[in-house]
Amino acid sequence: MLFWLFVALIIDGIDGPIARKIDVKAILPRFDGGTLDLLVDYFTFVIVPALMLYHSELLPSSIRFALTVLILTSALHHYCNRDIKTADGYFVGFPEFWNIAAFYFYRFQAAPSVTAVAVALLCVLTLTPIKVVHPLRVEKFRILNIAVTLIWLLFAAIALARPDSHSDWLLLGNIFPLAYFAWISVRRTAGGPGSATIEKGAARADAEHGL
Repeated sequence: MLFWLFVALIIDGIDGPIARKIDVKAILPRFDGGTLDLLVDYFTFVIVPALMLYHSELLPSSIRFALTVLILTSALHHYCNRDIKTADGYFVGFPEFWNIAAFYFYRFQAAPSVTAVAVALLCVLTLTPIKVVHPLRVEKFRILNIAVTLIWLLFAAIALARPDSHSDWLLLGNIFPLAYFAWISVRRTAGGPGSATIEKGAARADAEHGL
């Protein structure tokens, strides 16, 4: 399942550019690709990972259902929020990358209580004005951001291909990109409001979660 979520993540990163390249809007003027993108994203980024966590032993059984509901409902706030991104391309709040979170929870397992705290924290961050970098849309450090993204894709693919490997280099290769993007995001958040946010309606055509 994680493999297919990984494939879906890659497809999500290229479907928008492909759609714009072949000018789908001109071919199907009454078709709203942005709405379709939101529906697919909610399914692959939220529903599937949430159900995976629910049917696993990664979360304490006593609060597993509650945390699953929290994931699904907090994600709705993100997808319905009109101030989804800043004008300079940063997401506002945790952008519901539960597929990526599920990858880390499954591949580098911690105690269920620790995973539960991480899930709750990410849900809370959805409702906050933190700025989260979009590796492809943020112009500042774009080349470096893309390079780090490719490094992560490589090490994530290795981690999926070698599920029994617990090598330090494999863990470091997956943690470094996470730490880098967290640093970029904290740096932008600490910088203040900066660029004004833009409405989701205007951003839909850009395929919001491209990675």
